[in-house]
Amino acid sequence: MVRIDTEIVSREIIKPSSPIVQHKKPYKLSLLDQLTPTTYSSIIFFYPNMNDVNSNSITKTRTDHLKKSLSETLNIYYPLSGRVKDNLFIDSFNEGVPSIEAQVNCCLFDFLKHFEIESLNHFLPFQPYSKEDMNAPLMSIQVSRFTCGGMAVGFAASHKLVDGATFKAFLTALTFISRGDCNDVKQPDFEQASLLFPPRNSLPLNHLSLMETLWFTEGNYITRRFVFNPKAIAMLRAKAKAGRPDAKPTRIQTLTCFIWKCCMAASKAISGSPKPSILVEAVDLRSRTNPPISDTSTGNVFWWATALVNPMGTKTELPELVNILNEATALYDSDYTQTLQGEEGFKTMSEYCNQLEELFSLEKPDIFAITSWCHSGFTKTNFGWGEPIWAGHMGKAGSAFKNLTMFIETKDRKGIEAWVTLDEERMTILERDPEFLAFASPNPKIYPLNIISVL
Repeated sequence: MVRIDTEIVSREIIKPSSPIVQHKKPYKLSLLDQLTPTTYSSIIFFYPNMNDVNSNSITKTRTDHLKKSLSETLNIYYPLSGRVKDNLFIDSFNEGVPSIEAQVNCCLFDFLKHFEIESLNHFLPFQPYSKEDMNAPLMSIQVSRFTCGGMAVGFAASHKLVDGATFKAFLTALTFISRGDCNDVKQPDFEQASLLFPPRNSLPLNHLSLMETLWFTEGNYITRRFVFNPKAIAMLRAKAKAGRPDAKPTRIQTLTCFIWKCCMAASKAISGSPKPSILVEAVDLRSRTNPPISDTSTGNVFWWATALVNPMGTKTELPELVNILNEATALYDSDYTQTLQGEEGFKTMSEYCNQLEELFSLEKPDIFAITSWCHSGFTKTNFGWGEPIWAGHMGKAGSAFKNLTMFIETKDRKGIEAWVTLDEERMTILERDPEFLAFASPNPKIYPLNIISVL
């Protein structure tokens, strides 16, 4: 393994380039934003330097251009430059986005051939998935330069405002502006979410506490990267169909339930007996609301589909788990999503929270969360010097973070990377589970030949 050291060489605050922004009206949070804890999700893009000379000059030019483009993008996405007030709105748009520049002590290709997952946090401006203050910055960036002139560009985005679709829309706008394609930028919608899911002046403390429980529990959590190649995914999908030709489980549904199954097996190995298990999967509501809202509507326009398995009375084989998950997610394709909307939506949300609280009151159920960035296009993020050779998620989550799996497509979009965060005890069992390892490759190397082929 390559020993990674990063030295921070500069810190600054990037603000919107237009002075008009600071006079914009406050951005109103939605009910879904209010219920979502303040914590950072993250993504890291790795870019090679294909020039043999003046690598320092090239990386400095690229860094300065990216910061300028970010400043211009914040004229459009100005809420990301502000701060949350009283869990009701965002203002102070001149507070800005923290920006860090760092120097890495090795070559990019050497790092990618021999890296440990934990080392990825060296390339992020904040630790992902830690509890943060309500008024923490909503977006931050770190540019890390390798000795060869390669670069890592890491973003940390606050989940108080930024869900996967918002992250995608922001990064897409930034790449267009950085490449000079300003006419291709889609204007975000800052009002639809709060109109459909109006905020409350105050929220019941038990609802906020419940969401904290859903996201955080103290423990020693470990993140590992597992890659499922196309053949493994196809074999698992065949297992999920279990002789039912009409069944069409998606890649994400299949992998979600396979990982859930293996995590339940790990829990049983620890406790000695089966335990109730809750899976919550993030469901994007943008296309499911009435009327449907834009992909560029900002905020947390998603909610959690909740699937429960009580292994004393339910089969936990792959086909059964897929059916249970399908039933849970199908709820949001019904009129249920409309009952979350408007002023009466708070009643439905309160009922949801009460039901979840009842589930949590079971005999200490395991809770696993799943979300997917597979259709985000993150692996194609091009600021003007080519696509990244790889996009990583994070190193180590905060000490209180819960069990989470994040899916990201591989560079060729044929395979899927599963970034699994579990407590240390369960992860140790998962990493030795022969059924799991028959399909999942633990943190495979990113070889120079693969790197060269995509340049």
